[in-house]
Amino acid sequence: MALGKGTGLEIVIIRPALVYGEGVKANFSALMGLEGKCFPLPFRAINKNKRSLVSVYNLVDLIKVCNEHPKAANQIFLDVSLGLFN
Repeated sequence: MALGKGTGLEIVIIRPALVYGEGVKANFSALMGLEGKCFPLPFRAINKNKRSLVSVYNLVDLIKVCNEHPKAANQIFLDVSLGLFN
């Protein structure tokens, strides 16, 4: 943000939630591999640990909107699954 203030450059910072979609890797990929294998997943035991997810397609749409929307300039978007431009 300091760079933007010093140069007049508009800065947008996007810190998305866990991104899912085609080609996903790491732990989310391992979890997806368990889907449909009749293996009970421990989701009921994890009742206080909330997770937010965002589709890679929705993230791309957000990037497009931030590129064009005048209110996006010099903003920080945390956990983009919560909404935009409120």
